[in-house]
Amino acid sequence: MGIQHLATLNKTKASTIKTGEKVSIEVLEHTRTIRFLIFLHKEGSVPISHIRWQIKGGQKTIYGIIKRLKDTNLIQEETQKDFPWRRVIKLTEKGVQVATKLEEIQEIIERKNN
Repeated sequence: MGIQHLATLNKTKASTIKTGEKVSIEVLEHTRTIRFLIFLHKEGSVPISHIRWQIKGGQKTIYGIIKRLKDTNLIQEETQKDFPWRRVIKLTEKGVQVATKLEEIQEIIERKNN
């Protein structure tokens, strides 16, 4: 509930972040983005196909999140060099910093006592 609550706090339409535009916190307002970052922080390097099932999002949603997070330099995509040649996503250093803060916020929200 905590992650989902964070992701839906602001339901205003966020503008699409494109390469070269000013990077903004609005990238976190898109559906499942916060859940995606926290998942990557816990798992490390993850194949794209695995992400879809863990985040419970459609292909269009997942690829939209990946594009926005790559454009804001929060994640990077690599192709495994060994068979099977899968596309793998992992956090950048900046992404690790953001995900760490998001996990801290999640813990505060989910605490039962003040």
